[in-house]
Amino acid sequence: MDRYDEYVVKAKPQMTGLIGIIGGVLIALAGVFVLLTLSGMGLLLVVGGFALCAFSKDSMDVEYEFIFTNGDIDVAKVIAKKRRKNVHSVELSKIAKMDRGDSDRVKNDMSLGKLKVKSYLGKEDPNPIAFYVGEGDNQYMLVLDLNDACIEHMKNTLKSKSEIR
Repeated sequence: MDRYDEYVVKAKPQMTGLIGIIGGVLIALAGVFVLLTLSGMGLLLVVGGFALCAFSKDSMDVEYEFIFTNGDIDVAKVIAKKRRKNVHSVELSKIAKMDRGDSDRVKNDMSLGKLKVKSYLGKEDPNPIAFYVGEGDNQYMLVLDLNDACIEHMKNTLKSKSEIR
C-alpha cells in the first residue's frame, strides 16, 4: 500500500518581487512627471509602472509544497496560489541519511561548505530536517521545513538511515 503525506509551508517573500514593486512605483512616479511635460510618453510609463507592480505583487506570496510518496520527495513552489512549479524531486534510493537541521553535524557540514545546500524553509519557526542525497562528489544536502507527520513518515521509510530518534 502506498503511503502519502503532503505539507505546505509559507516561504519568505522573494527579493525580486520587492525590487519589482519598488521599480514599478519609481517608473509610475517618473511617468507622472513626464506626463506633466510630454503627455503621451508619461501615460505609457504610468501604466507600465502599475503593471510591473501588479506582476511583482504575485511573487511576494510564495509557498513550498512537500509531497512524500513511499519516501520519494517532491518539492513544488506555489506562487500566489496560481502558478505551481516542481523545483526538486528525490527518489528514496538516493537518500543517504536524514538528520535534524539544527544538529551539530548538519550545522558543521553547512558551515564548512562541503556540500551544496538546497533549502526550502518556511518564514516562521522552521523545523528543518536535512536529507543527505547522493554519494561522493555528487552529494548535496536538501533542507526542508517539515511537520511531525512527514518526519514520522520518513523515519519509518528510511529506518536505519534516520539519525532522528
